[in-house]
Amino acid sequence: SYATSTGSTACTGQIASACPPGSGMVSTQLGCYLCAINTYNTGSSSQCLSCPTGMVALSVGSVSCVVSPCSIGSYTTTGSSAGCKLCPAGTYDTQFGAGSSCTSCLSGTSSSAIGSSSPCSSCGPGTFADASG
Repeated sequence: SYATSTGSTACTGQIASACPPGSGMVSTQLGCYLCAINTYNTGSSSQCLSCPTGMVALSVGSVSCVVSPCSIGSYTTTGSSAGCKLCPAGTYDTQFGAGSSCTSCLSGTSSSAIGSSSPCSSCGPGTFADASG
């Protein structure tokens, strides 16, 4: 409860103290936000929580996590294991395949492996990579 003016003798109203499931609270003044992909809130916490290892939340505003449909080094555009694809060369994915794409190698790094689960390696002496991916 809060007072709406100075010198009040009684408290009125109610400041939101909890957000709906699938969201977290920025602050009591700023309100709630939807949980990002790979985070969730059942409504029992004021903040979105990260999914445990091997679990994913495939959509914004999730109230639970599910077993990841894809392994590390792969991604899905369908949300199911039938749609899992290995990350192509020049990309990688360090999380269980919850994303809809893999991360491109930065300039100066490379990865020739398909399905890479680790960040790209720096180019060796006398070599270079002049483009991302």
